[in-house]
Amino acid sequence: MSATTCLSTSIPEPAAPAEAAPAEAALIAAGVPYRLVRHRRVGSLAEAAALRGVRAADLIKTIVVRRGEADYLFVLVPGDREIAWPKLRAHLGVNRLSMPDAAKALAVTGYDPAYGARPLRRLIQTAIGDPLAREARILATAQRRLRDGDPDAALVQLRIHATRFAAGALAEERDALIAAALCQRGEVVAGRDAATQLAARAPTSAALATAWVACESAEKDRSQ
Repeated sequence: MSATTCLSTSIPEPAAPAEAAPAEAALIAAGVPYRLVRHRRVGSLAEAAALRGVRAADLIKTIVVRRGEADYLFVLVPGDREIAWPKLRAHLGVNRLSMPDAAKALAVTGYDPAYGARPLRRLIQTAIGDPLAREARILATAQRRLRDGDPDAALVQLRIHATRFAAGALAEERDALIAAALCQRGEVVAGRDAATQLAARAPTSAALATAWVACESAEKDRSQ
């Protein structure tokens, strides 16, 4: 059974921009099924839950917390609960935490409680959000080609990504998909070599699982 992430946001009119927001782009790149829900600005968590057709407990509050000078965190809390400050301080290993005012939270994180996480300036959106969205769309197309059993078409997309975003934010995901595509097309040795090279560069990358699973599946198919 696969889980589906619900990405919700409240937006002013007009509705959503054409480019995927960074959070949505990350879901696309990771291949996570999701449903995007948009609604008008709300004045309370209870109102947000009602508009989304869920319980308050099913929502996650994103709270900005100050740990130290120029050191801020997002704390995720179920909608029907509050931060357990003693537990949070113990978890972070600090004696003091505080919550910045709304203006400071927006200035340091780009998070507006009324509208959710969003770039502060168009410059930030252009430099970070838009390229990430473009990267994610290319990789999402490659993933669809792999799911359709067409590794050659997937490799075309992955080469496009490598040309446009050689050192992009999703380079590890791309390289893992290249290894997977090579294995899927029967080039298991080349695929494993590509996965091994990625593991050497980024041994803790979550993307590695994609490559190893594809190569193991290809080897099983060959042995049958």
